[in-house]
Amino acid sequence: MMKKILLALFILLFATNCFAQEVIKDANKQLYCTTLGSDNDEVIIGDPNSPDTFKPEIKFQKWKIPQTGEYENSLTIKPLFDIPNALTTLSGNKIEYKGDKIGWYANPDPDNSDNLKFGLILYEKPATNVFTFVLEGWEEFDFFYQPPLKNLNPDGSTWEDNGHGGKLYQPANVVGSYAIYHKNKRDHLLGQTNYGCGKFGHFYNILFTDAIGKTERVYPDIKDGLYIVNPSWDFLNSAIYPVKANDTFGETGLGTSDDSGNKNVFMAWKSNSNPSSSGTLTAMTSAMYSTDGGAYGKMALYAHVATGNGYPGNLIANSATGAILASRTTPPTSDTATWLTGATGSASIVSGTQYWHCSNTEGDTMHFMLDDNTGNSYEWGGAGDYYTDFPDATAPDVTVKYRDHRYSIYATYTPAGGAGGFTEPIINIF
Repeated sequence: MMKKILLALFILLFATNCFAQEVIKDANKQLYCTTLGSDNDEVIIGDPNSPDTFKPEIKFQKWKIPQTGEYENSLTIKPLFDIPNALTTLSGNKIEYKGDKIGWYANPDPDNSDNLKFGLILYEKPATNVFTFVLEGWEEFDFFYQPPLKNLNPDGSTWEDNGHGGKLYQPANVVGSYAIYHKNKRDHLLGQTNYGCGKFGHFYNILFTDAIGKTERVYPDIKDGLYIVNPSWDFLNSAIYPVKANDTFGETGLGTSDDSGNKNVFMAWKSNSNPSSSGTLTAMTSAMYSTDGGAYGKMALYAHVATGNGYPGNLIANSATGAILASRTTPPTSDTATWLTGATGSASIVSGTQYWHCSNTEGDTMHFMLDDNTGNSYEWGGAGDYYTDFPDATAPDVTVKYRDHRYSIYATYTPAGGAGGFTEPIINIF
């Protein structure tokens, strides 16, 4: 939670009518704000502790508490190098901090309201090809590296067969990027914050572009609270300056890769923390879509079997036939129609118990959104029509295979005794 001493400052700052994808300058301070995505998560550009002098840093804030106006979590990125003799300008929606040899900029992505673009502008060949930023608040999060898949497309995207009649697909800007998840916040306890699948955001890879359009895609390194950018000397030596580094932070809670298959395959993900209170399951929500058109989706909750890595066991509850899936031909960025919610009835959720979240569709070509290299997932295959009849994972005709994915799926439940209100955030939902 943010320090109380900053609360009055932010209330004052956000009273300046900061609208989605519009950058607003505070009237009295060298601070700017904008919002990202359908949740209007707010972004502070500048240092609140240095209101009279602009500093090139960005604070991303998520999961707002309505009762207080504060945010439960934030992540700040700031350079560990100097930008001498810099002047600050705001032109349109772009903030630029221009020095003699190097500059910094930030602006909302005009093509995707979920994203904020930021990066460096090199006005001449730099003395170093290593640019390091510090991440404040990183200890609250897991940063999952997204390794390239086996096959490379001409546009830089990658793919591989997933072994069940479909393929994993990874957009070009996701290769070598980082998915950011809170360590223990996810799911939705009614009456409290909806954490969804627990995703805070995504640092995509970086496209360096010189003055004549030559590009190099650079893959950041994140470790121990440092964000390191390392363009090659081959590119920097041959570039026509100025060179712009177009980095992107995405607010979206959707996974960034796409897993496809058919209705005879389930996708299941093990939540990595357990319910903090007992209650009643009411619904499940999954990010999935169909290229068939008119297909329906369903979700289910399974018990955990603690053998080996652990795997799904007995079926606890499943949703009734869900709404028609979003019909798409390409993976979504942030599309609320892609999130499918289905009521599950009144199954009991027990505090401290491990569960698996599962989704499936009736269509012959289903797509599930995920982030890779995170562990704790399974795919199931068999001869039956699993959309019609959710089986127990231990059924004789079910084949279970361990995967290294985190699917975009979460549960909603009511705590025992009713939802009620709260004055402090309660974390560690699932």
